[in-house]
Amino acid sequence: LLFSGRQPAVHAPLHFARQPVEELAKDLMEVEALLAISERPAVTAVLESHKARVQQHIARQNDLVKTGDKMLRSATNEMNLEHFEHARVSLSGARSAYSHASASNRLAQVDEMEARVLHMEEFVRHRKERADTLDEAWSLLHGGDVSG
Repeated sequence: LLFSGRQPAVHAPLHFARQPVEELAKDLMEVEALLAISERPAVTAVLESHKARVQQHIARQNDLVKTGDKMLRSATNEMNLEHFEHARVSLSGARSAYSHASASNRLAQVDEMEARVLHMEEFVRHRKERADTLDEAWSLLHGGDVSG
């Protein structure tokens, strides 16, 4: 049963699709337990093959999480530099990577960072508007000279 279901045009078994690494690790432990009690060479070969596919999928998902982490760090740096559009692009990349890796806890971090970017962007816009207003007031008080 483990090996029968396949998606059309996809080489991974159905149960690999969008499964978190933690669940895949449990699958791997079960396959290893079955391997330990298997006595038939044909069954052992099938289990070894499945074990290798699960390990590859776990490695791929871990790579996606690392990519998402890198994009999230990039978004933080861009936000700190007040490059909000660049931060949004990085967050979009992080969201995509985490989504493909089924890393829901990391997707929550992206949601939090998106909210922080919006808040920071609003804060910077308000600060700029206030500075412009202060410059205008200074100009009016000093007869057009804003040099101080």
